Amino acid sequence: MCSSDLGAMTMEMLLAHWDGYAYDLSNYRLYHHPTEQRFYFLPWSTDLDYGWRPWSYPTCGRYGVEPSDYDDGILALRCEQSETCHAAIVDRMEVENERWAAADPVARMEALYTLIRDDVYADRRKYYSNSDFESHYACVTDWVTQRPDEIRAWVAEQRAKGAQ
Repeated sequence: MCSSDLGAMTMEMLLAHWDGYAYDLSNYRLYHHPTEQRFYFLPWSTDLDYGWRPWSYPTCGRYGVEPSDYDDGILALRCEQSETCHAAIVDRMEVENERWAAADPVARMEALYTLIRDDVYADRRKYYSNSDFESHYACVTDWVTQRPDEIRAWVAEQRAKGAQ
C-alpha cells in the first residue's frame, strides 16, 4: 500500500469520516495510473465526519469514532492485520493528529462561524432551525476540542499492544 492510501485511511480514522472507504465502503474511487501501473484512492464526499450521523444516530459526534473499527475495506483490513502496515498507520495517525491540533481547528471554526452566522440565521429556505445550527456547531466544536486527546490515547494503546 502506498503512503497516499495510508494517508487517506488515516484521515478517515482521525476525523471519524465513517462514510468513506475504510468504515463504510463508500465515497471513494480508484484511479489506475496507466504508466505507473498503480492504483490510487480518490476519496470524495467527506460531508459525514466528526462522528456525526444525524438521521439515525442523532447523538453528538459519537458514531464511528473508534479508529480500530476502520477495517471494512479489504485493504484496510489487511493493513490492520499486518504488523508493519498497522504500525505505519499508528505512526501516521500520531503525526497527522499533532499537525491537525497545531493548526487550531477550533479557532478556524470560530472564524467561519462568525463569518456565516448572520447569513445562516437570515436564510428562510433552510430546512433546519437556528437552534439546530447552534447545537450542531457546539457539538462539532466540542468534538474537535477533545479529538486530539482521544487519538493520543488510541496511539498509546496501539503502541502498548504492539510492545506485548
